[in-house]
Amino acid sequence: MAQQREGCAHEGEAAPGSSAGVPVETSSDPDGSGLLLTPEEKDFIRQHPVIRISNQISRPPYDFYEDGEAQGFSIDYLRLLAKIIGVQVQVISGDWDRLVERLQKREIDLLHTCHITGDLHQFSYFTTGYYSIRYMIVTQFTNNTIRSLDDLEGKILAMPASLPLTTFIRESYPGIRILEMRSTGEAMEAVAYGRADALIEDFFTVNYLFEKLLLTNLKIAARAEVSGWESSDLYIAVRDDWSLFHSLLQKAMDAVPDEAMQQLSRKWLSRFMGVDHQASVKLALTDEDLVFLKEHPTVRVLTRKNFPPFSFVRGSEVSGYVNDYLRLLASKLGLVLDFVPQEEPVESERMAPQLSEQGIDMVGLVEPLDGSPPDLLLTDRGMVNTVSSLLSRGSRDRFSDLESLRGKVLAVVRGTPFVARLRERFSDINLLLTDNTIMSMQSVLSGRADAAFDNYAVFNYYMEEYFFQDLVITPLVGDALFPETTLRIGVREDLSQLKTIFDQAMAQLSSEEILRLQDRWFRETAAREGDVGKQVSLTTIESSWLKNKGSISMCIDPDRMPLERMEEGHHIGIAADYVEIFQKELGIPIQLVPTTSWSQSIEFARKRKCDILTLALETPERREFLDFTIPYLNLPLVLATRTEELFVPDITAIHDRKFGVVRGYAFGKSLRDRYPEMQIVDVKSVADGLDQVQQGQLYGFIDTLPTIGYAIQNQYVGTLKIAGKFDETLELKLGVRNDEPLLLSVLNKAVATIAPERQQQILNRWISVKYEKGIDYKLLWKILSGIGVVGLFLLYRYWALNKYNHKLEVLSVTDRLTQVYNRLKLDDILNAQLAFFKRSHQVFSVILVDIDYFKKVNDSYGHLAGDEVLVGFARIIGRTIRTTDILGRWGGEEFLIICPDTDLKGAMTLAEVLRREISEHEFPEVGHMTASFGVAEYNDEECTGKDLIQQVDQALYAAKEGGRNQVRQYRHKRLVRVV
Repeated sequence: MAQQREGCAHEGEAAPGSSAGVPVETSSDPDGSGLLLTPEEKDFIRQHPVIRISNQISRPPYDFYEDGEAQGFSIDYLRLLAKIIGVQVQVISGDWDRLVERLQKREIDLLHTCHITGDLHQFSYFTTGYYSIRYMIVTQFTNNTIRSLDDLEGKILAMPASLPLTTFIRESYPGIRILEMRSTGEAMEAVAYGRADALIEDFFTVNYLFEKLLLTNLKIAARAEVSGWESSDLYIAVRDDWSLFHSLLQKAMDAVPDEAMQQLSRKWLSRFMGVDHQASVKLALTDEDLVFLKEHPTVRVLTRKNFPPFSFVRGSEVSGYVNDYLRLLASKLGLVLDFVPQEEPVESERMAPQLSEQGIDMVGLVEPLDGSPPDLLLTDRGMVNTVSSLLSRGSRDRFSDLESLRGKVLAVVRGTPFVARLRERFSDINLLLTDNTIMSMQSVLSGRADAAFDNYAVFNYYMEEYFFQDLVITPLVGDALFPETTLRIGVREDLSQLKTIFDQAMAQLSSEEILRLQDRWFRETAAREGDVGKQVSLTTIESSWLKNKGSISMCIDPDRMPLERMEEGHHIGIAADYVEIFQKELGIPIQLVPTTSWSQSIEFARKRKCDILTLALETPERREFLDFTIPYLNLPLVLATRTEELFVPDITAIHDRKFGVVRGYAFGKSLRDRYPEMQIVDVKSVADGLDQVQQGQLYGFIDTLPTIGYAIQNQYVGTLKIAGKFDETLELKLGVRNDEPLLLSVLNKAVATIAPERQQQILNRWISVKYEKGIDYKLLWKILSGIGVVGLFLLYRYWALNKYNHKLEVLSVTDRLTQVYNRLKLDDILNAQLAFFKRSHQVFSVILVDIDYFKKVNDSYGHLAGDEVLVGFARIIGRTIRTTDILGRWGGEEFLIICPDTDLKGAMTLAEVLRREISEHEFPEVGHMTASFGVAEYNDEECTGKDLIQQVDQALYAAKEGGRNQVRQYRHKRLVRVV
């Protein structure tokens, strides 16, 4: 391995005292914790049991000294390496120059947080890099002129004097005036107070000091692209007479698991990302993704002004399915969207210059008819499928395809990609070019055109909006020239990471979320009588597609009664009863594809040998090849043991027993993740698991209440019982192949039609009655009533009662009008946040919102209009805040937002976004409204919840006194206005 010799990045700041060493962690393995070491390396460890490492006083969050100890990402990384090697570390603290001097004199053994640049190569070896840092340009919040180093020409750049990048910029950019400071903190203050125009520093260091120094008038303006600067990784410098230890250290670095590095990143770096950590884990966002989101808090989106129901502008509000879809994604990512509506779609040859001219990051609606457009990266998933259609007068003049229009007049909107295709393929169709879809429709009504051509959903929207009579729409399902297309999001090609992040977010959208959006924007009358889907309200497109498909194939769990089983080629059980309903509602056969196990059914679904899985749990792995309907079966998870075992009130407290779960069942993985201390083993089937419990090989077996109850009643009377219940409830759904999105839409509607009473009848039938033949059920029920069934019934009633109580609980904490939390629930959450602060010292903020001049609304338009305004405010706030924020109605026209893990600066930014969103919204009947905002941060445990509310109330009062429609913050007895 090459031994690299160069210099280190640092922030020099005087040490608060002597540089005495601080002994820290030790390893129990003196021979290297499993590393493959040479005899010489082992001997070196025995001779050097303590390694002296550096600690810069102020290089947060990597390496700093606070609260009497060395801290930071790099410090913890070195401690981890010491454990792997099997040595102790002694930390030597001091400023940068002093630490370099001590390394040269061999008074310390290694120096970390280093770049490969400078003069350290004269007396040290370098490891490979262990973390990549990112340099940013920091300016005042109001400065919008500096976006790159070229913009700093002739301006003052504050930089830490000893940072190697400082010397590089001075030599490479002579037009930039360098103001050298002793530390990054002093450099930031120079920018904040106007003594310098900008600062260049590491992203995480800057964010740490933003929070530490409360410099609320600064922002990260852009990433610093420094031409010729290639030293962005952090390295470790080892004294040059320790080449053996350099080799040993490199082995330890190579042995660090990825999970350990991710854990260090979450501990030290994720708190400065601005994205909820739980959301980032669910979305599988990398550190680079989180940094990108922090650097790009606002995404500028090009969207359509007149393409309903997908994207259009009503009043001043950007509306439509696509824009609501984008808002949903943004809420999961903590992003703010800046919509730029335009009349027509962007032409391919104008794509690059228009995106550049308008500063566009993303095109919200792309219909790739001829492949991916230039200069755009398309998301992997689509938002919705669309189909072309013909519109004609009445059923007698109806045209079913383009062939029937030869020699006729067809109205089509000019400038659309349809025109060229129609002219090329159907030269004998006379095209009447119109300015918009409505004019095309009017041309048909007036007789100027025999038919019109456009998107089916657009035609349908205008039919309902303008009550057009005597017109019929025929979707061109399966048309070769105009096949069904998928609307996708287009991301600027130089923002590939943004595309990756949105792909992650799109993959996590649930079927319920998508169905709600589709129900809102694509509602239409039911399919015509005689069509497939006569019981379910299907669109014409869905009905035609389903009719062409002919049948749906399904795979099942072949042995999981009473949920389902394959018996003599037939599907029986609870799921079979549901499938029978789906068949009747849709008017289409659902055919069984035989399999021998649930694992094989999963594999068949993956290979598209069947269209649906009947009883599927949604998991990230399965989302790669399946979509999922809304749940149709919710079942509690229970534990079966031998009858002599005691009832288990807290299953998670049992650590020394083995539990069985059927191999391939998704809830097995979720239980292992949630309860890592439990010993969960795979079994072949329900019968195999219960047999092993009966024989004493397993302590217990885990499955759903109906499954275990049914098995005990039929095969294990008197030997097994239900001994406990998990908190988990399984939401079973139909797993639907994800390459047929219309199938998902159709099945979602079928599931939604089943009444709760019918669902209960199915459950009662299979839970109450045994299926096995030849059993005296009366006698069996008498026996079971004295042993397992009473317990089973009581447990089921307990579960049902819990569900009912949960509904009551929801009602008790929800404001009936706005459907957000009420004052009682907000008090509870606020108290919980106060208690959490005392344990973790993690700051949080609150925002108090008051609707301006609300009384005038009630006086002028009536209380019903006032109620609509309140509901509208709740919706706007709810869709704009992050998923981690808590919204509730504080009273009257006031709303309170609790922002966990959010400082004053972050809450002020959110409040300003809310203020702008509200002021731009046009409320029905009353028009535009505004609101005033008060913001306060909780950072002192001596302060009570009452004190915090008084502070935010004072800030709100100041906002209203200052003229309303503004944001004020409470801090250090001073009220500051956001201009």
